[in-house]
Amino acid sequence: DKKVWNLSGNRHEISVQEFRRPEFEVSLKVDAADHFMDGRASVEAKADYFAGGVLASAPVTWRASSKKTSYNPPGWEGFTFGQWRPWWGRFWEENDEDSVEHSLALTTDSLGKSAVAIDLGRNLPPTPVTLRLSAAVSDVNRQTWSGSTSFLVHPASLYVGIKADKVSYQQLVKPNLDFIVTTLDGQAVPKQKINLQIARIESTYDSEGKVQEKELDVVTDSLISADKAVQKVMPFSKAGCWRVRAQVHDEQGRLNESTVR
Repeated sequence: DKKVWNLSGNRHEISVQEFRRPEFEVSLKVDAADHFMDGRASVEAKADYFAGGVLASAPVTWRASSKKTSYNPPGWEGFTFGQWRPWWGRFWEENDEDSVEHSLALTTDSLGKSAVAIDLGRNLPPTPVTLRLSAAVSDVNRQTWSGSTSFLVHPASLYVGIKADKVSYQQLVKPNLDFIVTTLDGQAVPKQKINLQIARIESTYDSEGKVQEKELDVVTDSLISADKAVQKVMPFSKAGCWRVRAQVHDEQGRLNESTVR
């Protein structure tokens, strides 16, 4: 049997390009396993010929992009780390405005290497960030090949998590929420102060159709973490949408934050 494609009324463009066997490769190496905001990361690119030798004094185009992401320490299923996003949330309001891109032109040294140092800065609210880097190297024959890598930048060495047993409660019910502080690998960390802000949220639309939120009935509180989840009663005084924000600082004073609604 033959399948017949009816192409009447359609236009298809086909690009035919010459394929050249790559003569070299580009590899990237990151300086450390864990990176934190307010720190610095170093990334090195190296260009090597497959036949042996390196590409010295070759042009390199570096590209870097960062985008907010999420991170859940292992072993704490059901806990929210970072901003809680329900599946029915306003997904259409999410866009790429938090993505940042940069480029830089350099050349390889006598060893075929090129390195960049990146000041990682800080996000407010504190959010993990995925940093992606690529290095494109060109040789004298105008062949260009690239290597890439990515890594996670943590806001702090500690993460605070929140767990609610439901997404909604009856009016005047004051639920218990669970709180935990962990390391990056999910080990519970006791004796850490968790600062809480609890507020009722009213949402309205402005003249441009954008959602504006107002905090009402704000309550501040705190608790101390333990080697297991710690419960605390939430002082919900009225019906409506309530937001619970938990914050913890690590030994270097870096902030981590989680919120649920």
